[in-house]
Order: sequence, then C-alpha cells, then structure tokens
Amino acid sequence: MIYLVDDQENFLDVVKSEYGDRIRTFNHPNDAFKALLSERPTVLITDIFMPMRINEGIPPQGMDGLTLAELVHSTMPEITIVVVSGNERSEIEKKFPGKLAKFHFFFNKPLGDDFHELVKKLESEHRFTEVSVRLKPSEVEQLKDAEGDSLPEKVLYAVKHYRGKRRNN
Repeated sequence: MIYLVDDQENFLDVVKSEYGDRIRTFNHPNDAFKALLSERPTVLITDIFMPMRINEGIPPQGMDGLTLAELVHSTMPEITIVVVSGNERSEIEKKFPGKLAKFHFFFNKPLGDDFHELVKKLESEHRFTEVSVRLKPSEVEQLKDAEGDSLPEKVLYAVKHYRGKRRNN
C-alpha cells in the first residue's frame, strides 16, 4: 500500500483517477497519521508544506508534511518516504538544513514522468501476494535451514525448492 498526503484536492483527484485504490490519499498529515496507527503502508509520499490543523484530538497536533515524514522516519523506518514540494529543494535546504537527507526521494511539483516511474518501481518492489501454505511438521523443520533472511523469503525458497521433490515422491 502507498499513502499519498497532500492538501491540494485537485492533485489528489488526479492521482486517484490515475492509480485508483493502489494509492490511499489523505488531504492532511493528521489523517494519514491516524491511519498509520492501524495500517502500515510500504511507501509514504507527502507534500512537505501544508496548513496545520490544531485540536484534531490526536497528537501530534498541528502536523505538517515535514513533521509527518520525520515522525514516520524515526518510528517506522521500514517505510520508504518520498517528499514532494512546490518549493525548490535548495530553498527547503536553506530553511531546514539536513532535513531532506533523511528521506529516500524528493520531487518538485508539478510531478513529472520520473515521479510516475518511481511509483511504478516502488509498487513492483513492494507487491506482495497472500499465500496460504500447509506444512507438515517435518517441512517446518526444513524451513529453519532454508535460504533467506526473513520468514517470507524462507517460505518462498521452500515452496520453490521442495515443491518438485514432493511431486516426484
């Protein structure tokens, strides 16, 4: 899942029409933060400068896109962060030295083909398919020795490697 946060409704409408439900859109960082508490996207794309809303009932209140990006960077480092702005990168660097270096990508608005190519690349890198696998106790033991750093990698290896052996037996 990709989250996109921007206060320009017309921009969000264009993105919704182009990407459909592949990107979940929010018109304020506070709304995105509330959603992040129950659902973790793999990618967060956020405008940096947006009007702050106060008294939203959930801290941190008065959040702008830069604050959201910093919060996600520090508490959810597994999420890829893409920041966008209508301001030039050099202007932002002067105003907030070192802030942009924390994030994975930066794009100026209006967004061009390079941004859309990045979204496609990130979607393909983070595309997951839900799979249900029933394993015998002996197969669970084999997973411990399977190649891969994470459980999904080990399961994928086991499915590819042991599937042929099972069919032949």
